[in-house]
Amino acid sequence: MYDYENRKLIGDDFNQAQIDEWFADEVDGYANLGAKDLDKYIYPYHKLNSILGFNRIKLNSGSKVLAFGAAYGDEVAPILTNISELTLIDTSSHFESNNEFVSKTIRIKPNSSGEISLPDHQFDLITCFGVLHHIPNVSFVFSELYRCLKPGGYLLLREPIVSMGDSSRPRKGLTKRERGLPYSYLMDLFSKYEFSHLTFNFWSFSLLSRISRFFANFKPFNSTVFVYMDIIASYLMSFNKSYHRGGFFSRIGPTAIFVVIKK
Repeated sequence: MYDYENRKLIGDDFNQAQIDEWFADEVDGYANLGAKDLDKYIYPYHKLNSILGFNRIKLNSGSKVLAFGAAYGDEVAPILTNISELTLIDTSSHFESNNEFVSKTIRIKPNSSGEISLPDHQFDLITCFGVLHHIPNVSFVFSELYRCLKPGGYLLLREPIVSMGDSSRPRKGLTKRERGLPYSYLMDLFSKYEFSHLTFNFWSFSLLSRISRFFANFKPFNSTVFVYMDIIASYLMSFNKSYHRGGFFSRIGPTAIFVVIKK
């Protein structure tokens, strides 16, 4: 899913017909993995988002926030008291049944092209957690997020940096089109913009994530202890930024990145 010879992400140069086809495959992708079952759904990243994201920014009360690809909107629960207006963009209609944030929420369906039909410099904070790797034209969508962010505003991103295998056939626990975004691609993308501040942390250490799967109903990234263990292990093995990881030892390392950007 990445053309190393030309340093291009597959999908970034798609025409509109190709983008439309990809978009159709992903509209209900996350919902159909089980998230649409609200009675059983538990948002799994609150502690991670707080430790690596929300705790590292200064968000004033009365802030305008865009939650991009945020399903029900649960991800902003830790900062809800600071939000005067929440704009939530998501493709699936399945997530509109949750009324927890209705008094503060404007829901918008995205355009398949990636254009965000909102004014420039609109938001104090934009969250984009695990969304860009579901989108073909990542660089264009990132440019739209940057455009909508106020000077001095924050953009929080969270993305996998490893390959997710052959997307031409079904993959357990994954949507049809999602793929990781190489670390080198993301660094090239960020270098094209001006930021007053940019930091990132590696997370999702491969061995810890595998071990956690043996504990039924355990959401590791909702555990403070687990998150710090994961951050430390990921930092120690952060030299392994390989996109394709074939052998056993090459698989030992962080598999995702968390980025804090201040415009």
